[in-house]
Amino acid sequence: DSCWRQVFMNELGLPYREQIHSKDRLGYLRSIEDRYLISNRTSRITFRYDEQGRLAERIEQPDLQQPRTMRRSWVYDQAGNVISGSLWHDDVQMDQDEYLYEEHSMLLKARLTRNIASGIIHVVRYTTEHY
Repeated sequence: DSCWRQVFMNELGLPYREQIHSKDRLGYLRSIEDRYLISNRTSRITFRYDEQGRLAERIEQPDLQQPRTMRRSWVYDQAGNVISGSLWHDDVQMDQDEYLYEEHSMLLKARLTRNIASGIIHVVRYTTEHY
């Protein structure tokens, strides 16, 4: 496992923020801890990968002093395309995403996002222009 630190400077050349990135022995990013030096507010993002090394989950805790979390997770098909995703705030699911691909090219053609609370579905269509 390895860690590296990144320090951010303000316009006066003084440090105001630092991030600590942690990778596992295989080189996968496992966490980013972010700390504001003046307020000492610290946040953390952790990453989990599936058996094939694809990002399966990203958990954000915006303030380590509070138990709130935001979690995104993804599921992939056999070809490695994202087929679904979900967004959770603490233990409450907020959104569910479905990804649709063109049969012949496997290019992404649409993302459908359902808001769990309202039931409203948003559709984003993707098109390809050929010149």
